[in-house]
Amino acid sequence: MALTAPAALSAKENAKGYVELAQPAADGIYNFFSYACGHCYRFHPHVERLRGELKNAGYTLVDVPVLLDTSHIIFSQAYFALKRLNRTDLHEELWHWILYAEHHWKTTEDLNKDLTVWIKAKGLNEGSWLTALHNKFTWSRLEWAQKTASQYKLNGTPAIGIKGKYLTSPSIAGTTDKCIDVIHTLLSIA
Repeated sequence: MALTAPAALSAKENAKGYVELAQPAADGIYNFFSYACGHCYRFHPHVERLRGELKNAGYTLVDVPVLLDTSHIIFSQAYFALKRLNRTDLHEELWHWILYAEHHWKTTEDLNKDLTVWIKAKGLNEGSWLTALHNKFTWSRLEWAQKTASQYKLNGTPAIGIKGKYLTSPSIAGTTDKCIDVIHTLLSIA
């Protein structure tokens, strides 16, 4: 499932700063993002502060890398491969590299090769990387991520899914600060 441009919200939804889901979705608190999304990258520091606040309150914020474009499936795979290799310390650095380094990707194969070169430069073994990138764990997590995004009727990133009932984002709430406030409010009533 690739995502489309954000749908227009009703005036009521804009005023609330969130969308109430018609059908229950997966229970939890989800950070929907894409490595190909500059808005997600800029929202990330706020998400990390929120993650700490939620942890202190007994909640876990789960990252969900989603596909903005099927040609970028490798980005979601990379997230789960890094988790599998216990190298999530490279998460932000990879994200920055994807968005801001000079790339000459004409094909998906070019992207895959370039990513593997980057991974090797970070000290990871190419064989271990490719195994983690293409194994059953990674594919099952990709399916889970897309299913979760679909349940939340996600149509753009960044976004935060809350307790299977609500979806908010800086664009839905109007600002990043209001989005964070909306999340806290929704957690108090969910």
